[in-house]
Amino acid sequence: TSVKVDNLPVRENNKWDTASFILYNGDDDYYTIGKKSHYNGFATVKERTQSATETGESATTNNNVSSAWLGMTKVGDQITLDYSLNGETWTMVGNFTDSTFGNNYRIGFGAWGTTRKVTFSEFKVGTADQSYAQLSTVDIMTAAGAATPDTPDVELPKPSEISPERTETSLPEESS
Repeated sequence: TSVKVDNLPVRENNKWDTASFILYNGDDDYYTIGKKSHYNGFATVKERTQSATETGESATTNNNVSSAWLGMTKVGDQITLDYSLNGETWTMVGNFTDSTFGNNYRIGFGAWGTTRKVTFSEFKVGTADQSYAQLSTVDIMTAAGAATPDTPDVELPKPSEISPERTETSLPEESS
């Protein structure tokens, strides 16, 4: 799974801007890849049973990167978190073994902070045996709408529900 992100946070002191791609299994059970203005480069978060570990890159090379593709794979118990600066060459920044995470998860993205309007685009979902190069040929996922106060539970389909014929999700019909 991958998504392109523009206007990512850059390294700044005393800022908490964040943009992340999320593998979500609950409020206390998730993995993220993204950028945080209080960390060098790209950062990962692993939160399991109310215990979180945040890790940023040690090098400062990517501190000013503001556009990138973020990716994640889950094969069995292995979860990898990756980024690409050009959509073709990928760098792994997190590799986790988690036998209790299971397969009933959601994929999402989020951003917060004080100074940025982050854009997520080119969302793609593939199968566990696809490389990022193969994923680049998959149709971009789209949603006909977004969650609103009237339709708070609008979700993209789970990866297991996606087929080449199903690349759009519709909002639920309004009941009268």
